[in-house]
Amino acid sequence: MNRSLVYSLVFVACASTTANKTTTAGSAPIEADSCAGDPWLKEILGERPELSSTMVLDRMKRTRLFGPLFANRDTLAMDHLGDLQGMRAAMAETYEWQGPPRASSSTGHETSRVTVLRKAFGDPLALRSGDQPLYGAPSTLASGAMEYPPTKTNADAPFGPNGGRVIFTFADGTWVEVDQWMAQRFRASFASTGAPPLPPFGSDVAWEVCGKLDANEAVKSGAWGTVPERGVLRFYAGRDADVDLLFRFSSLEVATRASSEQRARCAQGLPHEADKGIFSFTPPCEGAPGIEGSFLRYSMRISSVR
Repeated sequence: MNRSLVYSLVFVACASTTANKTTTAGSAPIEADSCAGDPWLKEILGERPELSSTMVLDRMKRTRLFGPLFANRDTLAMDHLGDLQGMRAAMAETYEWQGPPRASSSTGHETSRVTVLRKAFGDPLALRSGDQPLYGAPSTLASGAMEYPPTKTNADAPFGPNGGRVIFTFADGTWVEVDQWMAQRFRASFASTGAPPLPPFGSDVAWEVCGKLDANEAVKSGAWGTVPERGVLRFYAGRDADVDLLFRFSSLEVATRASSEQRARCAQGLPHEADKGIFSFTPPCEGAPGIEGSFLRYSMRISSVR
């Protein structure tokens, strides 16, 4: 899923609810401006993912929307798993960053990607394109992790990254697939630390999609014009979904003023003309946004999704 799709997914989910209300997630609160992959990927690569998608198979079977679809599955179904799409695993995570322009790409640019499988069942040497293997014989890192280098078939894949992809595997069944140019950084980390940490969300989250929102995709208006910095959609096992919209302001004072203005607008009936005050679109008025330092967070319960 690219950032535009995440943007659409978050707001389509909002539009398809029959009853929204402000809520907090059922698990421990997530630190402001944090999603799956933070901060371990930032520590290795120097920046957080622009987009993350994380899915847990057994919990997907217990979601209200996707339960029947996943009832008899032993594999995950998630965009951008690439050659790992058919692998059996208990959990999958994909992380993405937009790279330089590339004419042969369907998105018009390179996409750097890290894919993580948890409790994976299989052998990287069995992954093939036609009858050609995608990965070569592994080497062993100091931690005991195994590194599988790309074969020529992998490196020459028409829509893959330059140089192909590398897979690291760990004794607990974790696999980490990275673009070849990232391998040196991950190798240094995995040689000493072992497998990456689990995502920091609650034990009932079945699927989390988290993406940065491009300010250029929405028209700002008014002196306080802003758009969400991140949008997060979470589906839960056995209960409803949540949408989180996170706005960043320059200071706690500005965030507090924005919250007060929004409360007043909601009390008076939020206008729908071009000028929407601090927001570039109309947020919900069921309750008030929460303030976390210089961030303003909207949490909305999706009580039914069609």
